[in-house]
Amino acid sequence: MCGIDGIFSLGDSRSAARDMSAAISHRGPDDAGIGEINTNGPPRGTFGHQRLAIIDLTSAGHQPMYSPDGNVCLTYNGEIYNYRALKSELESEGITFRGSGDSEVLLMGWWKHGPAFLERLRGMFAFGIWDARTERGYLVRDAFGIKPLYVTERRGEVLFASEIRALLASGRLQPSLSAPAIATYLSSGSVAEPLTIIDGVFAIPPGCVVQVAMRDGGFHVRQAERFITAYTHSDDIHREPQ
Repeated sequence: MCGIDGIFSLGDSRSAARDMSAAISHRGPDDAGIGEINTNGPPRGTFGHQRLAIIDLTSAGHQPMYSPDGNVCLTYNGEIYNYRALKSELESEGITFRGSGDSEVLLMGWWKHGPAFLERLRGMFAFGIWDARTERGYLVRDAFGIKPLYVTERRGEVLFASEIRALLASGRLQPSLSAPAIATYLSSGSVAEPLTIIDGVFAIPPGCVVQVAMRDGGFHVRQAERFITAYTHSDDIHREPQ
């Protein structure tokens, strides 16, 4: 597993993102990265990453990862099972790659095709993307919700992370318990997603993408939209040989 975190913000967010990333350092012992988004224009926030190297063990897999023009930034946790096939398709479309990992395939696929690339992914994943071409961020979770991803919106900023503890470490929240979450826990013995025990912190629903857009001088989340219902063919869920 890897750990991801980030803040969409018009203000200074680097220190808070660094604290968030440190809170989930146990998720990725091999590498760590902090990077500002919107490198070609005004600051739009900061992404963090704690890396557990699995496929590409080289520095080419370092995250946050940027498209060649700097417009798209990715922080990603997971495994895309059909990444080799997707890589071949992208290469036939003129895309070149520096490394051999699935993270770069996701980044370059988004750079080429935008959100439409989501429907082609087969695997388990959670990631955040900033696309300066549309001035929007995207938070995505796999179809079965295998990889965790939490989000909160506070005072014109949107924060996300693999674990709630990272959101709390940002210093941006004044946490209080969620009454609806407590009610579900008392009735069923667990907190039902998308609720969490912290008021105003929600889990991204499985198979959904949440857009983050600027409005009224700050960032705000839009309603989650499903990008995939389920795998419909048995060969979709088979892993490619490693």
